[in-house]
Amino acid sequence: KTGSSQVYLYIFDKHPEYEENSPYEDFGTPHGVDVQYVFMNMDRNNQYLNDSDIEMSNIIGEYWTNFAKTGNPNSSNLPNWDKFSVENQKALNLGSEIKMIEVPDASSMEVLSEYYDWRRR
Repeated sequence: KTGSSQVYLYIFDKHPEYEENSPYEDFGTPHGVDVQYVFMNMDRNNQYLNDSDIEMSNIIGEYWTNFAKTGNPNSSNLPNWDKFSVENQKALNLGSEIKMIEVPDASSMEVLSEYYDWRRR
């Protein structure tokens, strides 16, 4: 509301396809899984990772590197990542398809905003 920095929101929805009846089947994408992708530090011995994971890691690594260099994650060879704002509540979905989507549950973000407002008081 009061900052002047650009905000880029993403939803990380990439996870291995586990075998049917695996304890991890339908586990989804747990918090923090994106870190190995961001830093391009994939465990190549992980039997559940495949070429699409390495490709995703390269894409995310390029977004983050661009952002660190310029303050803008975009480049001509990546899908466009729109800035997030109150007027444009969209996020980049990093999953089986990389595309801009509406924030799935914006009200959840409001709960977090209220919490952090309270913590700052």
